[in-house]
Amino acid sequence: MFYHQYWYLNIVCPNWRAIVSESENEYRWAFILPVKQRFGIDVIYQPFFAQHLGFLYLPQFHESELFVSILQETCELLCNEFRYIAQYQGHFSQTKIGSNLYPAGFHARTYTTHLLNLNRSYDRIRAGFRRDRIAQLKVLEKNPPEFFLEKDSEFLWKIFKKAHSQQIEGGLSTEAEQSFQAAYRVLSQKGYTRLYGGRNADNELVAGALFVEFGEYITYLFNAALPTHRADNHRLFFLNLEIQQNAGRPVWLDFESPQVPTIADFYASLGGQEMPFFCYSYRNLPRLLALVQQLKHLIMKGELLKH
Repeated sequence: MFYHQYWYLNIVCPNWRAIVSESENEYRWAFILPVKQRFGIDVIYQPFFAQHLGFLYLPQFHESELFVSILQETCELLCNEFRYIAQYQGHFSQTKIGSNLYPAGFHARTYTTHLLNLNRSYDRIRAGFRRDRIAQLKVLEKNPPEFFLEKDSEFLWKIFKKAHSQQIEGGLSTEAEQSFQAAYRVLSQKGYTRLYGGRNADNELVAGALFVEFGEYITYLFNAALPTHRADNHRLFFLNLEIQQNAGRPVWLDFESPQVPTIADFYASLGGQEMPFFCYSYRNLPRLLALVQQLKHLIMKGELLKH
């Protein structure tokens, strides 16, 4: 996936590192490490717009007992080198890994995203849509929203900011906006993006969706709609458009499902199949730093102001 490409990592996490294994002048596997300074120490974090990292490996290391031992050793190395892993997501292995294989204090949760195989006719794919979704599509097909392929991504972030800034703990960060704009620039310059903009009757941009096609995946990277226009169903319209235009090709649509039941249900209603991935975290901060972090979290949530 494009998340692992060095030119993308240089944009979304400039201080990234990697654990690399090589034998006889050949790379066997690599583990991407997004690193930044926090509390005066190096920590591992999940960069904006890089939802899945993890291993890059040769085929013989995948789905094998050897891979499990490599993962175990890697986790132990991370705990020895870093005191704090805020969050780290990735597709590591479908091999079942017991919690007893992880170091003490190392937390591994299983999340799911949704993938849709597009290497079928559109009619076959649509037959897998849920009935309520098909009914909504029929309404859209009778009166499709106005849309264009856009080149400038600034409108999409402005819509997202208007729609969600008050819902996000601590508000939207400048770092997130800068990462989004920089990620879009490098992806669009390389010809990997399709950016849709939905317009209202006054020709104002009110919704948008960004898709990234790289290799055998089309990733639904980012979307937003003004609350006043969510009923226009631009999200469903853009997703169906991508499915329709790419049906019959040997590619997968990756919905990048967040761990929000209502949103996951929406993607499942379009025939998306659940795909598990891991989310790792580890906290072994000195007591003073742990207290500072807890206080910061309470301040962001406004808890201190309630007492």
